[in-house]
Amino acid sequence: MNDITRNQIIATNIKRYIKENKITQKELAESIGISPSTMSDYMNLRSNPSHGVIQKIADFFGILKSDIDTTYKENNDISRVFNQLHPDRQKAVYEFAEQQLSDQNNIVPFKKSEVTDNKDKNLEVLAAHIDENTTEDEMDEITAFIDSLRDED
Repeated sequence: MNDITRNQIIATNIKRYIKENKITQKELAESIGISPSTMSDYMNLRSNPSHGVIQKIADFFGILKSDIDTTYKENNDISRVFNQLHPDRQKAVYEFAEQQLSDQNNIVPFKKSEVTDNKDKNLEVLAAHIDENTTEDEMDEITAFIDSLRDED
């Protein structure tokens, strides 16, 4: 979920609770210790409330943060499932997630146009998986391969 969508959800939910509780934005802002103009910025998507402000709003209305910002609910769902697993399965899930994150952060895509202008090749994407365990020899092989693609034109 991108920030704009998240901010729209937050603003919509805050507006709903303001209406249900028959108060104004100004009254809510003053009750939680922020300026009315800051509250207006949140409602008009000009800025996003911090986690602390979301908690203050939730406390004011007697609700959960996830009732205002649904990303907390998504995170809570993952934690709820994880916490129900036996310790050996929790370890496996954690290790899998760590590996997925590492893989995600270490994949470097190269588009054909960045590597070669040779239109006869059926090469659309080259992805090099480079991590902290990549040796100097492996890096030399990757570099040589890329150079060979450039030389084919």
